[in-house]
Amino acid sequence: MKESIRYYKHYVIIPSIISLIGAIFCIILSNRNYKSEWFSANSVIVMLVVSALIYCMMLCSFCIPILLLNKRRVTNNKLLQLVCWFLFPVGFIITVSIHENISRMIMEFGLNEQVIIFFILNIPILLGLICGYLTYMKRNKNSLITNSNHDKN
Repeated sequence: MKESIRYYKHYVIIPSIISLIGAIFCIILSNRNYKSEWFSANSVIVMLVVSALIYCMMLCSFCIPILLLNKRRVTNNKLLQLVCWFLFPVGFIITVSIHENISRMIMEFGLNEQVIIFFILNIPILLGLICGYLTYMKRNKNSLITNSNHDKN
């Protein structure tokens, strides 16, 4: 269990924190001169930061199946390993990006700060998941080779 918690911490939590810091920086820069009769610049920044925080927390919760990696049934099945790493978080990211692209095509065209923030929120987490999966597969392959050598002796 400790190994899967380590993977979760290093390849999900830390990239989520990096994503959140990057998004906060971008939100502050793009909305510091915001003018509206309904909201002040500070209230918009707070609202967007809270939204980014909720988004990162949702992505972290969708990555919880990584904690199942110590189960023998998951360890012995490459498809279940792939599902534990990628199914929920990537499915969520694809769903949100499809929704955002459709609404962007309907409302306006072009690349704006919302699209940039979306990429800032997702790229570190996706890179973390990919690196974590590759590291897990490498270590899992090495442990299987070591275990089979011990079984032969």
